[in-house]
Amino acid sequence: MGAPVGNKNATKGARWRAAILRALERAADGDADRGLDLAATKLVTLAIEGDSWAVGHLANRIDGKPTEVHEHGGELIVRIVKQGMPEMDSLAQVDNRS
Repeated sequence: MGAPVGNKNATKGARWRAAILRALERAADGDADRGLDLAATKLVTLAIEGDSWAVGHLANRIDGKPTEVHEHGGELIVRIVKQGMPEMDSLAQVDNRS
């Protein structure tokens, strides 16, 4: 399923990407890869110096961003229906309360 008609997020993302690449090129005499290396070196330096944002960002880049956990405050009820098995013909209910 794609974005709704008229959505401009892809255009904004492309503009940001282009602007970042231009900035990387400016920082390294026209070489975006070298500019990215310089930025990565700065990030690692900040992390080594104890900057908590840099440590977290570096960890997310290396290990992947952790999955967000969403708490559910209500009751969880799971219903399972099995057909064709006499002992399972009725509706089974599992109630998981913490």
